[in-house]
Amino acid sequence: VKIDRAFTAGASWAFLSPVWSPGSKPGDRRPTLGPERFLSLAAGRPVLALGGLDAPRLAALRAAGAHGGAVMGAVFAADPLGGA
Repeated sequence: VKIDRAFTAGASWAFLSPVWSPGSKPGDRRPTLGPERFLSLAAGRPVLALGGLDAPRLAALRAAGAHGGAVMGAVFAADPLGGA
């Protein structure tokens, strides 16, 4: 698996995606990992989740032991004025 090779080669951290279908890429047809597979591949290492994250999904991954994640689609979809 590429992520194993990255850490063997000395990576300090890595991104792994897509966990869910990314909201920032409508029409993206890549197969998704799902949270269980992501957590299995990350295996307690400093791996950041990408793809389809929002606050509840990221919180669930963190509670299950994930190092963290990066969010794009949820930010792009947010109302910049907060509904004002």
